[in-house]
Amino acid sequence: GPSRGDWVRFVFDNEDSWNESAAHHKMLVQKYPNSGRAWFNFGYASLSAGDQAAAVDAFKRAVQLNHRVGTSSYNIACAYALQDDKDAAFDWLNRAKAAGFDLDDYLDDDDDLRSLRRDTRYKALLASVENDD
Repeated sequence: GPSRGDWVRFVFDNEDSWNESAAHHKMLVQKYPNSGRAWFNFGYASLSAGDQAAAVDAFKRAVQLNHRVGTSSYNIACAYALQDDKDAAFDWLNRAKAAGFDLDDYLDDDDDLRSLRRDTRYKALLASVENDD
């Protein structure tokens, strides 16, 4: 049978459970529309459930409400990269960097950004964050 690790991954990575989580967080943003944290959590659940459009909208609201601007901007970039909208993804990666988000920890390892890696802008961004150290 599946190992415990497989089971834990199944439970937490199961899209149905993320869809339920997104539905729950959607109710919270309807109840607390001025809560940056609520929008951030809705964005994260939406991204995990595979709903990039909802994630982009939610994280943009979090940015407008000044909640975790760097991380929210980075997550917007991930959602755009997953949709293969490279221009928007690079725009938001640069916004995340400008907001102080440490891209160096994520650029090489995050599968969400896979669609960007062959783009010349990716190498330039990688070089710029490595030079910041």
